[in-house]
Amino acid sequence: MVDFSKIYLFNLNTYLGGGEVLAIRMASYLREKKIDVKVICSADSYLEETCKENKLEYICWPLPNYSVLYMDNDEKNKVLEFWNILADSDRGDRCLVFSFCMRDIYNISFMNHRTKSGYFISTGCYHPDEIFYLARKTIWSRYNRAINRRIYKSYNDHNAILYMNQYSYENTMGKKVNGDGSRIIPLPIECLNNVESEKENDFFGKKRNTIICIGRFVDFKYYSFLNIIDFLKEHEDYKALIVGYGPYESRLKKYAETVSDRVTFTGKVSQEELRELIASSDIGYAMGTSVLECAAASKPTVIASMFYPSLRSKSIRKDKCIGIFGDTGSYELGEASYKTNFNSLENVMNLIAENYDKYRTLSKEYVKNYFIDRVMEQYTNMWDETAFSGDDLPYLFPRVSKMRFCLKRFLMKRKSRLVKD
Repeated sequence: MVDFSKIYLFNLNTYLGGGEVLAIRMASYLREKKIDVKVICSADSYLEETCKENKLEYICWPLPNYSVLYMDNDEKNKVLEFWNILADSDRGDRCLVFSFCMRDIYNISFMNHRTKSGYFISTGCYHPDEIFYLARKTIWSRYNRAINRRIYKSYNDHNAILYMNQYSYENTMGKKVNGDGSRIIPLPIECLNNVESEKENDFFGKKRNTIICIGRFVDFKYYSFLNIIDFLKEHEDYKALIVGYGPYESRLKKYAETVSDRVTFTGKVSQEELRELIASSDIGYAMGTSVLECAAASKPTVIASMFYPSLRSKSIRKDKCIGIFGDTGSYELGEASYKTNFNSLENVMNLIAENYDKYRTLSKEYVKNYFIDRVMEQYTNMWDETAFSGDDLPYLFPRVSKMRFCLKRFLMKRKSRLVKD
């Protein structure tokens, strides 16, 4: 059991993504186990809203600016005041601050070196491209990538970083898993034993079978949505429910115009609505934690690929996916690189059609590896063994150009004014 008086789950993302769902699940689980847990989140964010709904304890970040890299001196002082007040209230307690992304690692590094909080720190690697944080399309790309990797290496050397799968470890550390398998812990899902529909799917008796496609419409997920729309163009016996939102939505809808009679965009939905949509569908097509949602409902689930910049040419990504959930034998949920052995989406869909019941059963059984009771037990055990004080964590930050700094601050202020209005 956790040997900490209090655990802070530190996540300043404003949107709904896998890391944010994970933070809520962690907080809910720890509360049930009578562990003092608080979520530190941005105001007016998905996390704040969901914490309120679930009556979870949370603390709002004191600024609309959620990255120390874009703060002026006054804002940095406000952040230090925030941490000092928090640390004073915890004085004498053994507390852990757990972060979810590279940006917040730097926020914690700033806190750790500028205050005497006494907090232990640990982090999770939930995005295999975190080492590229602020390391693309900038003159500082190589330098920033080296800084990111050095910070991660420091966490890794102290065994204070947990990875969601083998790919995240190898891509972050630049080497294959060798003896560190204990720190590879899959993303958890609630133990939803009741989500399977009592009615058997009449897969072959329908005029059209429904594929539910789930994910945010962002650059590295957008191309997998294009692949499923291309598949629909070739197969009139399928239709799609596309669940998600994001900056690429209008572009995606335009691409789907030729099959608009067989594609439904639902927009953002609640967790309960999502489960109902999954239950009414036949096949899941998703990446990240959404794969687990589909599998928990005993749906054969195709793991769509996250196409990062080097993989986006049509000749590489067309008709490609990772495979069928449970068939891959690993914890990967869509991460990909040029080394990935992709599967043909066409072939995968044919396999599911020919062996529908087999893949329903496979989903139902394999998803048990991700059930939160099993996964969170691993997390709590590892926190006790791996959290460190961070005293010798390198006090380094990536470089940001003046233009990017000014633009980011302008956008943050504009967003803050819009929220107030």
